[in-house]
Amino acid sequence: MPRLLHEKRQTEMLKEYISKSNDKELYKWMAQFCESHQRLDAALNYYQEAEDYLAMVRVRCYQAQQQPTAEGKKAALDAAEELVETSGNTAAAFFLASQFEGMERPREAIRLFSKSGRFNHAVRIARGEGMLKDLLPLALQAAKRTQFETATFLEAQAHGDPSLLDAAVTLYHKCGHSSRALEVLFSRPPARPP
Repeated sequence: MPRLLHEKRQTEMLKEYISKSNDKELYKWMAQFCESHQRLDAALNYYQEAEDYLAMVRVRCYQAQQQPTAEGKKAALDAAEELVETSGNTAAAFFLASQFEGMERPREAIRLFSKSGRFNHAVRIARGEGMLKDLLPLALQAAKRTQFETATFLEAQAHGDPSLLDAAVTLYHKCGHSSRALEVLFSRPPARPP
């Protein structure tokens, strides 16, 4: 029915039909139709009715890219972040995290990759940015391989820093390499008296 109304250019009847249907798939179809015609505010409204948070965040990011002013970009990205926070949608969080990573905004990317449950990505960014103190809490939630790689990285970066060595020991133990954890623990330099 929607396609027939669309083909006959019965836009108002189409909108009324979709509104009365209360069908999320139809809302999504109409949102995609509006988006394809650059009617982004209408698309956002229909995506809202469809509860398609990923699509709403994607549209907000597109709007941010199209804004000529820094304030406009910020407003659109803030709206996208608010959607992620209020919905708790992990796919939307991942998409926005990827956008922030591309914009070289590592703190926001790490926070949103963590929110999306993609701790391996968060660890990768933290390592690349030299955020050594942030690595332990992120890596503890990542896959065992990432835990091992992070432990090895922290051990290499420690240069006698006991907090980084302790983090490496914790990660080695957590990922099942207890013997390596003990080696690092007993090979670290003794603590200096105060």
